Parts: sequence; structure tokens; C-alpha cells
Amino acid sequence: MNKVLIAEEMKLWVEMRGYDGDMVTAEEVETKLGWVMESEERGALRERVLVERERADGALKEGGSSYDAFVEFLKDLEIVNRL
Repeated sequence: MNKVLIAEEMKLWVEMRGYDGDMVTAEEVETKLGWVMESEERGALRERVLVERERADGALKEGGSSYDAFVEFLKDLEIVNRL
């Protein structure tokens, strides 16, 4: 996953201005953390995080998309090692 997906589409990220190269200041961290802890949006943010956590957990379980992709990767490695 990349920053755009997590920040803009999933809305699971509180962006810091200094993230793209400059240093993030302590004041900015304090401001953003205060927003997360005290804003009316925090409940919605928490709910989105919990939903995505459940989706990720499901993907890692047997039969989940990440699990299946990893199994296929291991099968491909096995084939390559036989060559």
C-alpha cells in the first residue's frame, strides 16, 4: 500500500507536512496527535482502522488473498529451484 491509498482513499492517515523530506516538528506531531485524540473525527477514524484491520487479518488467514498469493509464490520458487 502506498501513502495516497492510505491517506486519501482509505482515510487512515493523518498527514504530516514535513513527511516528504523535511523534518516533522514536535509541534506538528503534538497538533496532529491532539486532533486524533480530541476531534469529532476520531471515532470515524478508529472505525475505519478496525474495519481495515479485520480485512487484513482475513487476507492473512488460510484461504485469504495474501495467504493464497504467498502460497503461489512458494510454489513458483519450488519450480525455479528444480531447474
